[in-house]
Amino acid sequence: MEKKVGIYVHIPFCKSKCAYCNFYSLSAFKGGDKLIPDYQTAVIKHIEEYEAQLDGYLIDTVYSAEVLRVIMARPNSSTYSMH
Repeated sequence: MEKKVGIYVHIPFCKSKCAYCNFYSLSAFKGGDKLIPDYQTAVIKHIEEYEAQLDGYLIDTVYSAEVLRVIMARPNSSTYSMH
């Protein structure tokens, strides 16, 4: 039986800051959106750096805020694939 692991990916780009949220975030409407391509590249690099440590694990959950849907809709989102 494979060991299971869940992964949380923090995407700090939001339309606005929710009153209850304690996570670091940047407003996409206040210039934060200019950082999205570099952030996407950094997240992919970070995942690749941990690939060997995840050998033998089944990633059964990838969690992020709802904003992930918006980020992945960007033109360069073809870099991502879910298997």
